[in-house]
Amino acid sequence: MIHWQTAKRWTYRGRSCEIQRASVAGECAYRGLVAVDAGLADPALDDAPVAGARRKRRRERHDPGSYREWVCFQSSDESVSTLRERVNDLARHVADAEC
Repeated sequence: MIHWQTAKRWTYRGRSCEIQRASVAGECAYRGLVAVDAGLADPALDDAPVAGARRKRRRERHDPGSYREWVCFQSSDESVSTLRERVNDLARHVADAEC
């Protein structure tokens, strides 16, 4: 099982965003996450500005009994600034595509 750790958390245009990191066999893997507020149709994931965008349900940090939907993608890109730009692009796309 891969254990992801939050490397960076921020708010972009009122939307929660994160970059998480995991080490697997000495290699670092990254994923970007964007919180979904209202709901997202399946075609919106196909049109995402990043490859491999998918839904993920995660527990709320401050309310362990509730869950929130996120859109995430994985990346092996080691430049956190580039990854942050891609997450911001995804955040704009999610905001425009929400139901």
